Amino acid sequence: MITNELKVGVKLDKKILKEFKLKTLKIAELKRINDDDYRRNHPVRWLAQTIYILIDNIGGEVPVMVGRDFPDVIKNLSLIDVSYILIAGHVYNLGSEIKALRTVCPCQRQQEVSLDVDLNNLEDEDTYPDPTTEFTVELPHGVEINLPNLEDLGLKGKVWKFLTFRIPILGDMLKNEKHFSASAKSDFGERVISACILKAEAEDGTELPANLIKMFGDKLIGEMTARDMQATTREFNKFPSHRLFCETQCSYCDKEITTPIEPNFLFIAA
Repeated sequence: MITNELKVGVKLDKKILKEFKLKTLKIAELKRINDDDYRRNHPVRWLAQTIYILIDNIGGEVPVMVGRDFPDVIKNLSLIDVSYILIAGHVYNLGSEIKALRTVCPCQRQQEVSLDVDLNNLEDEDTYPDPTTEFTVELPHGVEINLPNLEDLGLKGKVWKFLTFRIPILGDMLKNEKHFSASAKSDFGERVISACILKAEAEDGTELPANLIKMFGDKLIGEMTARDMQATTREFNKFPSHRLFCETQCSYCDKEITTPIEPNFLFIAA
């Protein structure tokens, strides 16, 4: 059941805001959301813009853009809450049912089927992280990076074995949208992960200065071995996915199907 409370919440000025209020969409606003060219060419800004259009306030904080910059109350949303607001906004403005959603039957992989999905039947996780959640990954190999002035700081040759992260937020994706691509060569995911690094520590307890992490965090991820990246993504994957799911029934074989609800399924008025 859709509620007016975020799954994770937004950290803003040492407060955690969870309750949100939606706007009633006007036709012109729905057309902005359904701008396929903008969605295709600027997928992350499209997400942020859609949230901005939908939200009246979060915890009493009314989002106000300054130029092209989205407010912190939007940028600090977890990806789980971004998905949840999109779904809640669709239910609030267009109803809970999505008719004739196309997918593939789990029994007959080649058989495309049509599903009717009720967004009120969201599958909930038992627990969600809060915005202050931090977690540390011990890397099997560790990362050595060459940066200016490391020798002066006594850090040259250090191998960074322990990386501490926070959970990803929409702002991490916005900063790296120019790297977004469906290509396997895209490093968008790695750049989002690097934006979440809070601390890098060597086995002897030495820490990489925070200003260097902020400037060169992408190198800590980019210089990882495949096994180190596997260990890192495994820890990220322990958190509930940003994808939310509905249970429905296959029209072809009557089998129950767990269907991920993607943003492009939403806000298409029948």
